[in-house]
Amino acid sequence: MSKELYAGWLSPTGEFLKAALYEHITIAREVAEKLHLPDYDFKRERRISADEALENAGWVYIGIGTFLDHEWRIGGGMLPWTSEQKAFLRQYFEESDIPANQVSRDRWEFENE
Repeated sequence: MSKELYAGWLSPTGEFLKAALYEHITIAREVAEKLHLPDYDFKRERRISADEALENAGWVYIGIGTFLDHEWRIGGGMLPWTSEQKAFLRQYFEESDIPANQVSRDRWEFENE
């Protein structure tokens, strides 16, 4: 049996902010505001969500599917993930009783080549 893991946001420095189910948007807004992250993508000429702003700043989203598939959904963050992020995420891919979805596993393999 693995230890209990949580959904949330993972900073580029490895700081984890736990998020309850459906709370990730609120946390993203709070962090993006605190870090003064832009809410506009000038390249694509469109507004972006706080989730996108965090991901553009290198944060990784950790969520869990609750509808059909009970699996970890881990993504975002600028390529490549930092060594601190990979060290933290290892438990989700190698020690969890809940599998990661295929997209997340593909990213994990890419990051650890």
